[in-house]
Amino acid sequence: MKRRIVAMAVIICMITGFLYLQYGRDVKVTSSMNFSSGNYYEMEFTVVANKLFIIDKQRFAEEMIERCIDNNFHDIKFSYDMIGYPDYVTIKIFPNDLCRILHKGDYSVIYKAEYGANNKKDNVYNKIPSYGILYFKTIDMEIIRSFDMYAGK
Repeated sequence: MKRRIVAMAVIICMITGFLYLQYGRDVKVTSSMNFSSGNYYEMEFTVVANKLFIIDKQRFAEEMIERCIDNNFHDIKFSYDMIGYPDYVTIKIFPNDLCRILHKGDYSVIYKAEYGANNKKDNVYNKIPSYGILYFKTIDMEIIRSFDMYAGK
């Protein structure tokens, strides 16, 4: 009887630890770099997802682009008031810190903003891009997909 209680306690602790490592932590931005020239603004940053593995890479990439445009990362705040929103965003995503240290399991997401006739970026008005193209790049795959940022809103 005592062994069962101890075994159940160990199993519950392992399940709780797994759930915390997979779902209990927020992403962390470890580095960022910005380039700007005239009316062009490009941003690159590295994200550690703080997960054991990323189940849906495409959905996670769309979340990171939305968080970048909405500027709601806890570790870093981007300045969109002077230059405007980025035209080109490159995000290198690692599942966890160990993968980042070993340079394993990463993939890159490239987002190119598209501005329509009513949402044109100019020197006076730096509008939020509502449509763009996502490029996923890993060692063995490249996926190109259109991405409507606020289609569901």
